[in-house]
Formats: sequence, C-alpha cells, structure tokens
Amino acid sequence: MLLELAQEVGLDPKRKASTHGGEYCSACPKCGGDDRFILWPHKQNSKVEGSYWCRSCGINGDSIQFCRDFLSLDYASALKRCGVAGSPSYFQTKRFNIPEKDFRANSKWKAALGELLDMAKASIEKSTDTIDTLAKRGIPKEAIAAYGIGFLSNNTTFDRKDLGMPNAQDGKATLWIPNGITIPTFDNGKLIRLKVRRSDWHPNDTLPKYWEIGGGLKGLNLIGNKSRETIIVVESELDAYAVHWALEGKVLVIAVGSNTKHPDSLTHALVKNASKLIILHDNDDAGGVMLSKWTGLYSKAIGNSVPMGKDIGEAFESGCDVKSWLEGLVTSSR
Repeated sequence: MLLELAQEVGLDPKRKASTHGGEYCSACPKCGGDDRFILWPHKQNSKVEGSYWCRSCGINGDSIQFCRDFLSLDYASALKRCGVAGSPSYFQTKRFNIPEKDFRANSKWKAALGELLDMAKASIEKSTDTIDTLAKRGIPKEAIAAYGIGFLSNNTTFDRKDLGMPNAQDGKATLWIPNGITIPTFDNGKLIRLKVRRSDWHPNDTLPKYWEIGGGLKGLNLIGNKSRETIIVVESELDAYAVHWALEGKVLVIAVGSNTKHPDSLTHALVKNASKLIILHDNDDAGGVMLSKWTGLYSKAIGNSVPMGKDIGEAFESGCDVKSWLEGLVTSSR
C-alpha cells in the first residue's frame, strides 16, 4: 500500500535494505534530496501497515499519515484510502508526539539549549543586520527582547547523550543546530521548543528554511494568552510574532510551522472555544493547502491573505499598514 501511495505522488522508491521486511529510499516529497526519504512498506503499526521517515527534515508517520501529509486527505478519507475499517474522529486519536511529563524530565536538554539561547539573545544585540531585517518584517527590537528571539552566527553540534537524548533513528549520536535566527517557545517561562531560521537557506535548498531542534515538545506554537476569543493561524513563527506584536497581544496566534502540519489536541480544544478563527494563509500554493485544511476542519474558519506580498513579513516590507489591516480583520463581523 505505502509503495503505491508513494508512486501516486510521483516518488520512485528503490529497495536498499531488508529492515522491517524491506527498506526503500526516495527523494523526500517535502524537502527534496535524492534518497533521504525512507519507507518501510511492510512495517506493522497499530492501525495500518507501512511507515515513512525523512532523515533530513524529520517528517514521519504511517500510511494513514502519508495520505494526510502528501495526498491532502482528511483523517476519515485517509483511513478509507488505506482500507482501515471505521472512521474515528481525528482528534480522538491525535496527541502530542512527546507527552509533557516525559519532556519535563529531560532537564539536560532544557539546561543546554537554555544556555545556547542565552548566547543567541546576547549575540543578536550585536547583529544590527539581523535586528534591521526583523524590524522591517514587523518585529522591532522591543519585540525581539519580549519573545526571546536570538541569533547564532555559527553552526553548533551537541552530543545527544549530553542532552539526555538517544541516538537518532539513523544512528547519529550528535544533534546539529544551524546558524541563524533562534525562535524559542516558552510555557510558563520554560523553554519547551526551539527552531532556527537558517541564515544559509536558499530557494533551491534541500533542507528546510525553519529547522526544528530535536528533543523539544511537539505540537504547534501558541503565542499569547490561550483564553483569547480570537485566534489567528499563520504558517511561520516569525509572522506569528509580528501579528501578535501588531495587535498588542489581544489575540492568540498559532504558528503551524508547515502547511503539512495538522492541529493537535490542545489546539483543537482552544479553537472549539474561540469565537473567531482567522486563517491568515500565504499568497502561494502552500498557503492554499493550509487554508483548505483548516476550513475543512472548522466551519468557523475565515480565510484571509495579506493585501501586499506573499506573507505578513513581506507585507510589512512593502509598506502596507499591516496593523490597521489586522485590526480590521479582528473587529469585522465576518
């Protein structure tokens, strides 16, 4: 089944090993490359046969999730496509990949990454180019400090054992952190997730622009007060910070991180209780996929895109009065 699904999206998997009854490799449909996308079509999971994993961008799942990630099917349709009986609610089965109780036990990760983030926050104060770039995209110096954003001028490598982490699935014993803008997520003042917007990224890059550091809590990035009645969903964390800052914290902003990601159970609970849900999608094909996904899940979802540029950052750079435009979206009866 999984090989057929892979071929359906244009992949050409080649058998490389006998692991789990047969291991196949191909280009990753998300980040590209030659053979970084690994498929185990005969690996048995709890609901279905077949698993996949990209050793570069980290996207992974079973055959059902493959249908959701790359065929844009909802959960019930993915079950049917994989021949699984029944159609339980997606949110009855979806949970964080790493339970919070397990994450909190990893004090080594929090200590080491916390020190790295402190260095990055000190470094960004000396990087006038980075400060200017962020300011032009709606994140002024005051916002940089408020959200704990930093900058790493060099790549960094940690031994995974020093972070309380096992070796990676491909056997690597190190954790790579690229140079670039560090984007932390905090919960009650504690670091729970870290991403880096890579300085070396380019349009033809096979690695993602936003690199998620392994070991952090999975899930979407929630910025602001979780009790706000209005929720705005955007793709990137930096756009989310710009929106939250422009609206002076009057809304909860959710950064999906990738148009292929789905709402998790916590996000679903917050959305159910919100009076207004705005999907602020990018002006490109990926943004259309994201909009379709969220409006398909929530009838209350209202789609909007910036009047200038591809995304929030470009709208700010183009001279758009983004603050007034956002305030109009929030106060509109639609």
